[in-house]
Amino acid sequence: MPPKAKPSQATLFKILVQACKDGDLAKATQIVADGANVNKKNPDNVSPLFLATEHKHQPIVAFLLSKGANVDEKNGPTGISALYKACYNGSLDIVTTLVDAGANVNFKSLTGFTLLYVAVQNEHKQVVEYLLSKGVNVDEKNTESGYTALYLACDSGSLDIAKILVDAGANVNLKTNEDYSPLFNSVRSKNLLLVEYLLSKGAVIDEKNGKIGLTPLYKACYDGSLDIATVLVDAGADINLKSTEGFAPLCVAVQNKHKHIVEYLLTKGAIVDVKCGDRKWSPLVKACYDGLLDIANVLVDAGADLNQKTREGYSLLYIAVQNKHKPIVEYLLSKGAPINEKNGLNDDSALHKACFIGSLEMTKTLIEAGADINILDKIGQKPIDLAIGQNHQAVVEYLESLQPQPQWTGFTQSDISKFDTIFETEAPAGQAPPAANYACCPVCLKFVERSDACMYMSHKCTGYYHKELRAKYSNPEGFIYWCTICGRICFGHRHYPQTAWNAPKPDLLPPGAPFDNDCKKNNGGGGLEEKLARFRALRNTAYDLQTALDAGEMITVNEAMNELVQQCWQAVPGAVTKRIMTQKAWNRPTTNFLPNATAAHEYPKNDPSAYEAPRILSPGNANFEENAYTSDDSQPVIQFKHKKADGSMHAHPFLNKETLLMFINSSGPDWPCFDPACGGHLWPAEVIQALENPVLAATAEEKAKGQAYKERVHGSPQTAGRRCGRKTQRRRRH
Repeated sequence: MPPKAKPSQATLFKILVQACKDGDLAKATQIVADGANVNKKNPDNVSPLFLATEHKHQPIVAFLLSKGANVDEKNGPTGISALYKACYNGSLDIVTTLVDAGANVNFKSLTGFTLLYVAVQNEHKQVVEYLLSKGVNVDEKNTESGYTALYLACDSGSLDIAKILVDAGANVNLKTNEDYSPLFNSVRSKNLLLVEYLLSKGAVIDEKNGKIGLTPLYKACYDGSLDIATVLVDAGADINLKSTEGFAPLCVAVQNKHKHIVEYLLTKGAIVDVKCGDRKWSPLVKACYDGLLDIANVLVDAGADLNQKTREGYSLLYIAVQNKHKPIVEYLLSKGAPINEKNGLNDDSALHKACFIGSLEMTKTLIEAGADINILDKIGQKPIDLAIGQNHQAVVEYLESLQPQPQWTGFTQSDISKFDTIFETEAPAGQAPPAANYACCPVCLKFVERSDACMYMSHKCTGYYHKELRAKYSNPEGFIYWCTICGRICFGHRHYPQTAWNAPKPDLLPPGAPFDNDCKKNNGGGGLEEKLARFRALRNTAYDLQTALDAGEMITVNEAMNELVQQCWQAVPGAVTKRIMTQKAWNRPTTNFLPNATAAHEYPKNDPSAYEAPRILSPGNANFEENAYTSDDSQPVIQFKHKKADGSMHAHPFLNKETLLMFINSSGPDWPCFDPACGGHLWPAEVIQALENPVLAATAEEKAKGQAYKERVHGSPQTAGRRCGRKTQRRRRH
């Protein structure tokens, strides 16, 4: 019978590996005797010695070492030795066996971890003591992060191991590569006993840590650890010491809503109004911003300044309103916070902000507490103007409900005669006639003039406007667009089809040929005939309203204007309009309307002391202010300087010639300044001076408008009733 074949080396190694895992010393002994290689590695780059260590089989470890196993062989992807694994597992018997066989106690893995580090990491106290007895460096750092064994013990909260390390000479102030100390890490792990121990061993209490320079007390306050904060303060920690980024412990306690920490720090002398961070916010500013009523109350009771403002000039009340924190707003008001104080670059009040963000709740709270609904910001806007501009309809309606509703007194002959422009169809060559240049906004009936070739107008309706139509047709910024030729609502260069005013919003008409200077029916528009129908409807409706007034009916301005808008909106051309256009005569003559009222006094003809010569800047030389009426530096600009309502001389924002002409053309004999913040008058003499300046290059026709403004102002009475188009219109550029 032939002899049995000897197993291959691969087979022998496979059996040896299994024996090391199973702890089968007899099998391992036999296989090694049969020739198995004790230093061979499996496909995972792991030796039998490492496997025996990993599975905690000390007898096999000792056997393999006696058979020549390499004691410091590196294993696996991270290159760890058997001793490293034994320290990780806490196998003290295997640790001593390997060290006695010559294993390197200062070994590091390929990732830079020491034996002492992994023993501490896994809280193997006996292994730690043994390694220290063998002379390992107690302050050796992990290569990657620079963690020491003591730092790691503080991280895991192991007081016993920390004591062993300190007793062995560990440096209690040695920091990691990222500049964190053991004391800071003890605070982070919320281990009070470790904090007390390290302080007793000389840990630096106000040492700043990390890139942003955090102290241990900062961290305790950030985490809400009152017991640790108390220990640190009692040991002498500076309660007002800021981080590198400028945050004091009190600031971060407020930021993280730790009321108990806030109360404690204030009893220990924390500066209540300390300014923190890049924005220099105080704790009370942060509490108001975040809506922390209980903390705000604590800070105010400790003496925080209720009248303080941020670096940018915003009050506590303004900030609370901005963030819609009603309890904070009510609390600040109960403590006497100034309700009408102006804020920031725009000089807006808390009520301005409430209206701008559309918070009906904030708006009501402020008004019920006495906020002035007519207060003006830097450019003369009331709170309601901001609500209108942002399309906050509920806020607008609430504010309007607080104002007395003026009664309609009817159109005067001066008002109604403006619509005669529809008959002025002649013009010099190359120019549009007045019939094509004058139109009313279909939503608010402001009467405007265009001054360039673009047939589309746009503006934000102010004062009166038809709420339903504005909500339906304004763009997201609140602008209404309409065609100057036919007076119909548009968007861009496309008309909407004609509908009843209360019909659902239709789709835009499909695009036709590009518009030039006309509104052609084949492109969706109705031309001058359609605008004539609107003007006719306006005159007839105004006459009917006047008849109702004469009969004793009470009609508010809003009721009358709504009726006028609605009738104009849905007016359509017909045989009557064709006849009117041909005859150039209304069926309701101008004499049917109210005569112009007489003035109670004469306006001064001219007061040279009330104004200075206007400042004219050529293109490219204007340094525009934030509230300028133009930002186009390709045109000359004008700056008027005249007396405000309070008698002080005031230099007004820049505006261009086009805006000036539009304003004086629509201004009535009350001749207010175009700047609402002024309250004074725009003097005809200063307008004429500006138009005569060669830099503006005003045409003869434009200069004539200045003279017409002068004639309309000096010696003319103020008309009665509602006057269309008293404010400068914003026109879409083309």
